[in-house]
Amino acid sequence: MSKAFAAYMQFVGKGTPKDKKKGAILFTRYKKVLQMTQDPFVDWLMGMMYLEGIDVPKDDVKAVEQFSKAAEKDNSLGLFHLGLMYNEGKGVEKDPVKGFGYIEKAAEKNLMEAIYEEAMMLQSGKGTEKDKAKAFELIQKAASGGLPEAQFDLAWKCLFGDDVQQDIGTGIKWMERAAENGHMFAQFNLGEFYGAGNYVSKDVDKGLKWMILAGEQGCLEAQIDLADLYLYENEDIKRDPEKAFYWMSRAAKQGDSDSLTTLGRMYSLGQGVKQNADKAKEILTKRAEANDELAEFYLGEMYEQGLGIRKDKDLAKEWYKRAADHGHSDAKLRYAVLVNRE
Repeated sequence: MSKAFAAYMQFVGKGTPKDKKKGAILFTRYKKVLQMTQDPFVDWLMGMMYLEGIDVPKDDVKAVEQFSKAAEKDNSLGLFHLGLMYNEGKGVEKDPVKGFGYIEKAAEKNLMEAIYEEAMMLQSGKGTEKDKAKAFELIQKAASGGLPEAQFDLAWKCLFGDDVQQDIGTGIKWMERAAENGHMFAQFNLGEFYGAGNYVSKDVDKGLKWMILAGEQGCLEAQIDLADLYLYENEDIKRDPEKAFYWMSRAAKQGDSDSLTTLGRMYSLGQGVKQNADKAKEILTKRAEANDELAEFYLGEMYEQGLGIRKDKDLAKEWYKRAADHGHSDAKLRYAVLVNRE
């Protein structure tokens, strides 16, 4: 039991940093011994490994088999994940009614994730009759039990009067609890609230703290906001091109096209990073191929001004013309100026 529990703790990140791979390796090391114990944690963990393809080939059908074994032993995690599989039709024929039944049983065992999932199903009427009043009670229960997703949901409902009377103070309290428990979007929202003074007294430092925490967790919206805050002049935060480049790079890596275009220009100007015309052209040309008018304008700017490259009036006109044709007003002006100089 102790070895199974240690693998579980590592897998879900309780009392130790979350590392599914290490949890799976720990389980595999003692697999034969553990499978002889009939421990439901073993069945559930094996199900998760099949579900996510960790240390074994991904196989939804085998995942359902393992979750079923755990559920038969009345294990809350087995019941919960078996319910999810029926809800989603993964490894088994989709059956939300059966899924709700398993999730309800897991919720009765006080598994917070199951309590919250039951609330979501009651709220939408998926697999059961719609009951928003009971759903709200369960959200409150899961939030009080420390589940960040429920805390964020409850915060949002209180702030905007969704299914409950609006209560800004209570909403902020739950938003902060969710943020303290690592909920990325709660952190982002608090960053915006404190930065702008919405729903709370304005506190730029506190807002920046929450925004950075969200950004480091991978919140794209936070990364974009931080990049803009540090790149452009504003009354609250000192301009810092290097920090702007860091956050712009993070956002671009997540696929945000506008951030990638701005990153290309930062390379062209040497803004927050050593000037690199080749990198700038590579990025901006890629974006221009997608008809990004701003990227086309920046390429025109590079050739007109000689930003890290030799000036080329003809190429400048070509890129300005393309940007102008796609609706960029400044490009129209620059193109006209170059043509009139001939």
